[in-house]
Amino acid sequence: MAFIHPLYFLRPEWFLALIPLLLVLFLLFRKRTQSTNWAEHCDPHLLKYLVKNDGKQKRNPYLWILTIGWIVTTLILTGPVWEKQKVPVYQSPVARVIVLDLSPHMYARDITPTRLARAKIKVTELLRHSKDIQNALVVFAQGAYVVTPLTNDTNTITTLLPSLSPKMMPSTGNNPYEGLLEAERLIKDAGVEKTAQVVLITDHADTKTAELAATMHAKGMDVSVLGLGSKTGSTLQNEQGQTYTDRQGKTATVKLDQPSLEKVAKAGGGLYVTMTKSSADIAQLLSMEQHNIGIDQSKKTEHKAEVWSDHGALFIIILLCLAIWGFRRGGYGLFATMLIPVGMMGTPNIS
Repeated sequence: MAFIHPLYFLRPEWFLALIPLLLVLFLLFRKRTQSTNWAEHCDPHLLKYLVKNDGKQKRNPYLWILTIGWIVTTLILTGPVWEKQKVPVYQSPVARVIVLDLSPHMYARDITPTRLARAKIKVTELLRHSKDIQNALVVFAQGAYVVTPLTNDTNTITTLLPSLSPKMMPSTGNNPYEGLLEAERLIKDAGVEKTAQVVLITDHADTKTAELAATMHAKGMDVSVLGLGSKTGSTLQNEQGQTYTDRQGKTATVKLDQPSLEKVAKAGGGLYVTMTKSSADIAQLLSMEQHNIGIDQSKKTEHKAEVWSDHGALFIIILLCLAIWGFRRGGYGLFATMLIPVGMMGTPNIS
């Protein structure tokens, strides 16, 4: 029939709350069975002294109230849904593409614990301050690859960060030019050139990269740089701690080339910031981003999103009726317990 909708549950894990109820009912049934088993082993004239029943089967109304109330409470907390509602959602046209270095340079330990670990922390901080901004993540070594395209779902990017490593890259070079080029493609495809911010995270850049940043800035895209590493540098090692050597057989070292990165940021109309242990570097990038892009809340575009309607609240009526009846019979504790789900109702999910 057309009016019948499939039933779903937003929080099905709450069905586990029925396990304690089943355990309690089983123990009560077992205790009751054991008490009636005396009739099989005792004489009838002695049984009345062992089991006080007065010939009637006593029933505890509170047990039935608790059982029904427990089941209804569990149903409420699972969040039963069977329809969606369309609600307006406003989306900012601003976009940010994070371009992350995933070359072997990221194994360097001139900053603790490693460049890679610190860079992931900084990316997470950037995403944490991105409620209304579309974000994308591009990684590069010799070539560049899109991890996630522009999206408002920052949780997806955050979830993928721990798995990123130089060993997953097909080549071991270090080419930030390719990273910026891939970022430019993403921004053009999304049509947000005039409100886009690129954050390049690496330790050095060449003249070709700076020229590309200037071209991007001329099209409306701002390029900022988060410098990674230290000026003293460190030996270049792989994930197992083995040292790399150059063509002359000498131990390879990597260090922060700040001047080259400053040129990229200047050409890109952005800001250069050296990575720090505190959140000061991220605060600087965010302030520059707000100033350059000029986020105007009135320019947000309206979209329709489908929201699950949590109908668990409808069953609270049953729960309140049981609680009131139990209250009239003196079950004050039971009355208070049944009101708990009213304050535990979850919020609807957006799909």
